[in-house]
Amino acid sequence: MKSEGKQFEKDFEDSCKKTDYYLLRLIDSVKWGQGEGSKFTPSNKCDSILFTIPFLWMLELKSTIGTSMSFNPYVEKDGEVISAPWIKPENEKTKFMIKHNQVKSLMKMESEGLTPGFIFNFRERILKTKSTPNQTYFVHIKDFIEYTKQSETSSINAQICKDIGVELEGYKKKVYYTYNIKEFVIKAIKFYTDKKYINSKYHFL
Repeated sequence: MKSEGKQFEKDFEDSCKKTDYYLLRLIDSVKWGQGEGSKFTPSNKCDSILFTIPFLWMLELKSTIGTSMSFNPYVEKDGEVISAPWIKPENEKTKFMIKHNQVKSLMKMESEGLTPGFIFNFRERILKTKSTPNQTYFVHIKDFIEYTKQSETSSINAQICKDIGVELEGYKKKVYYTYNIKEFVIKAIKFYTDKKYINSKYHFL
């Protein structure tokens, strides 16, 4: 049985298959070792690549049942950056949902002219006193970095994602979700063209 996070990835993939866009999921290799106590895990630059002519969306998918997702906070001291989402935490036991190597990889891809970012999924929460619906947003890596620098926090929640990103609307079919990928791409291209992150001059839907 898939974990809820893996199910979200499959729901996203299945939704993409209903469009004429091309999605490539990149699967990380399992750990392997050479010699006693030695382990190494080859990792990909991101989870998935979505091709919508002529743009390549480099996507890192994150899903949580919680209200926020954590990252290594941005901290400056005497003009020097001593902690940041793209810097490995000094304490190796500290676990963040958004890994420093994922942030660093997306930042590099942005500098190479691609369109990288996170797809943050906040799963439906049904509590005794209050319920929140399933919410999903794309946040461009540039806006994520800017938020981490300005917020002085170590997490990002659904409201912030809504404020700085583009919503990926979905609806539930009995158990699983279907996402409106086509509508998302149209909104995202306009949004990031207006922000001058991308040039849609030669884009054909």
